[in-house]
Amino acid sequence: MKILATFVLLNFFLGISFCLAFSEKENSINDIDSMSLKIDTIYGNSFCQKANLIIPFTVSGTFASKNIFTAYLSDSNGSFNNLLNIGEFSGTTSGTITVIIPATTPTGNGYRIKIISSKPPFSSADNGTNIIINQTPKPIIIGTSSVCLNDISSYSATSSPDVSFQWTVYRGVIQGSSTLTSIDVLWSYPYGGEIYLVQRNNITGCKDSTFKRIFINPIIKPTIACSSMVCENSIVKFNSNPLSNGLTNKWDAIGGNIIGPSSGYYVDILWLKAGSGTVSLIQTNSIGCKDSVKSMVNINPLPKPTLSGSTIVCANNVYKYQSNNSVSKWTVTNGTIISGLSPIEPVLIKWGNMGTGKIKLYLEHNFTHCSNTFEQTITINPLPKPTITGEISVLPNSTMYYQTQTETNNSNNWSVKGGIINGSTTNSYISVTWGSIGSGTITLVQIMDSTGCRDSINKYIIISENPKANIFGKMSVCEFDIEKYNTSKKNGVVNEWTVKGGSMNEKNPTDSIIVHWGKSVSSSIKLVQTMKLSGYKDSIIQNVIINKLPKKPLITRSGNVLVSSDSTGNQWYIRIQL
Repeated sequence: MKILATFVLLNFFLGISFCLAFSEKENSINDIDSMSLKIDTIYGNSFCQKANLIIPFTVSGTFASKNIFTAYLSDSNGSFNNLLNIGEFSGTTSGTITVIIPATTPTGNGYRIKIISSKPPFSSADNGTNIIINQTPKPIIIGTSSVCLNDISSYSATSSPDVSFQWTVYRGVIQGSSTLTSIDVLWSYPYGGEIYLVQRNNITGCKDSTFKRIFINPIIKPTIACSSMVCENSIVKFNSNPLSNGLTNKWDAIGGNIIGPSSGYYVDILWLKAGSGTVSLIQTNSIGCKDSVKSMVNINPLPKPTLSGSTIVCANNVYKYQSNNSVSKWTVTNGTIISGLSPIEPVLIKWGNMGTGKIKLYLEHNFTHCSNTFEQTITINPLPKPTITGEISVLPNSTMYYQTQTETNNSNNWSVKGGIINGSTTNSYISVTWGSIGSGTITLVQIMDSTGCRDSINKYIIISENPKANIFGKMSVCEFDIEKYNTSKKNGVVNEWTVKGGSMNEKNPTDSIIVHWGKSVSSSIKLVQTMKLSGYKDSIIQNVIINKLPKKPLITRSGNVLVSSDSTGNQWYIRIQL
């Protein structure tokens, strides 16, 4: 019989009550009556803390999907008042549950086990026999975790009656027996080591293990890293092996001076005269382990640089320089290297503005790589500052004068394109007769007589004619007429129109305009033409006569005749269907 909603109160063993609710898709009361859950024989009755235990069980009847069988451990008196979950199995049929005895389970000999399902909640009886749980030893290794390489260190562990010891060491050698309560270990390998201890209760057979990691300081093999060849008057950095876990250094040098601290991971040493030197290092760790190492150093001489080239120059001019050494690097102040990137070829330098420049030459020996520097100061003389004053827009075949402001002891040299110089070309001024329409150029080279420094300037000339303004259009109009006015089209000419007595329709008029004339007044059109290149101008003003309109005639009727108030200038029209 199926019941839509049934509540069943089951009194399981040991007085544990569960309230069950089943839907019609789950077990009915008749189904519950037919179900069973039984723990089969557990092999063994004495176990250690943290031991694995297999619990076989058998079921009958139907369990719902996602059912979980949970194994519970009683207290040492067999009571399940405080259930302790020790393992689970997900399923609906018979099987086994693998459990682990908790490490905190107290020693006792009255433990029992039972299994309870989740869908539906259903409990087995306990396993039927007492289970003994024995305490497992809890080994602890006592001793230092930081040692020196090749040191002998002692380690021990707490001892209990009937407990045996078994020691094992990684990266070390036990000195003597490995089964005593304490051992001595010779640490014979660098870096990480380990000690393992297994303690076993000889009566119950319960055992447990532990291990201790050991840092073996490799201090007795310090190293010095750097080239054995150095250069005189140079500061060289020497490094040791990495400093960690409290390692410290003490550096010393013969043939050189230590710059700054002598106790760091690295040291800077200034080597003195060419010859031989020595670097020594004493290294100590946090537990007092120490060793030393020495390194011989060969102190090489520096190359001797030379430089050829002018030391007095003109601003913004190019000069050649060369070193006698095959390996060079150049640095220039107030100048620019424009060619000569190869170490063995001459270098071309363009100097900057007047004042002082510098050449710094870096030389390096091909074999020892020792380097030296050479610095040369350069005097940079100023250039003259030529100027040209005079008209830049001229008429064809016109003669114009141009001049410069000449400083004392400066020489001038004039030249012209597009025209002819009349007279001397070396004075502070020249007279030039220009040629036909086009362009011309005046060039002035100015030289400072005391230094020979020179500079030049160009002045560009526009040779063009004046424009000739003209206006075409009706110059006699009626009031309120609209008329168009033109001028001749010319390249390179800007037109500017002005109208008096009327208004222009165009906002930006070019070579034509449209004028809306007003009432009869004094009226005119003005045109100003300007050459874009030369700036030459011409203008014209044309007066315009604005004729008045006749008065509006009156029409009267005399019998069958229409009569105008004006006897002349009439033109009659007939308009039908007014």
